[in-house]
Amino acid sequence: DVDVVNRKIHPTDVSLGTMKRVCRTIVIEPSDNYAFVGTSTGDLMCIQLGDPCSFKFTGPAKNLVQGIMCCTLVESGDVLVGSGGGEVSLLSAKDLKVLKSIRLQGAVTSVAAHGDHYFIGTS
Repeated sequence: DVDVVNRKIHPTDVSLGTMKRVCRTIVIEPSDNYAFVGTSTGDLMCIQLGDPCSFKFTGPAKNLVQGIMCCTLVESGDVLVGSGGGEVSLLSAKDLKVLKSIRLQGAVTSVAAHGDHYFIGTS
């Protein structure tokens, strides 16, 4: 919930059913309809924003090793994620399937997209 007048953001609970996750990173799409939340278990959750907020789906099918540390959106609307195991993956925003993936040395600490170029920070 965003309070524009007081310049504050207030947390909102989302029902995940029986799932329990530790959230590490979040990115919100430009239209403010969906949020993508990276977890310590290595999956990315898609949450529909609005009233009420609701869990939509999770992916990829095989969780990323050592959890998702960071994520960003690319121009196509897909999600670029980095894992603690050194994997950088491009996930489809529609179903969170892996479109492309590469393994780097060290944990991925940050990802940024600038046009068709990607900047990746590692430990």
